[in-house]
Amino acid sequence: MLQGAHFSVRNTFSRHERLKSRKLLARLFAEGHSLQTRTLRVVWLPLHEDLPALAQVAFGVSKKNIKKAVERNRTKRLMREAYRLRKAVFYKSLDEKNVRVILLLIYTGRDVPAFEEVFKQTGILLQRILDSLPRQ
Repeated sequence: MLQGAHFSVRNTFSRHERLKSRKLLARLFAEGHSLQTRTLRVVWLPLHEDLPALAQVAFGVSKKNIKKAVERNRTKRLMREAYRLRKAVFYKSLDEKNVRVILLLIYTGRDVPAFEEVFKQTGILLQRILDSLPRQ
C-alpha cells in the first residue's frame, strides 16, 4: 500500500501506524531527538529499516500534570485526531525523502487543551521534523 511514489494516504489512523513495540520505544528513548512547543513535545527517530507504515506514533499525557483519567484520555484523543488530519502532508514528505520515523507525542500542559491549539502545535512539530530530516 505504501510502496513507491504513487500511493494514497487514507485519512485514518490504523493499527499499523501505532507505535506499540517495546523494542522500538526503548530505542526511541535511547537515541531519539526531541522538539517542543509550548504544550507539546515530540520525541522522534528516523529509521532506515522497514516499518509497516511510513510513521509509527504513540501518544502520552502525564498523570502528574492531568490527574483525571477521563481528561488524559480526552487529551490523547485530541492529539490522535490532530495527527490524523495532518498526516497526509507528513507522509507525502516522508515518502519523498525516503525515510520512516517513529514518534512519541507528549502533552506537557496542565489543562485539557482546545483542539485548535493541539492541531496548530502538532503541525508545527511535524514541520520541524520534516525540516530536520536529511534528503535521501
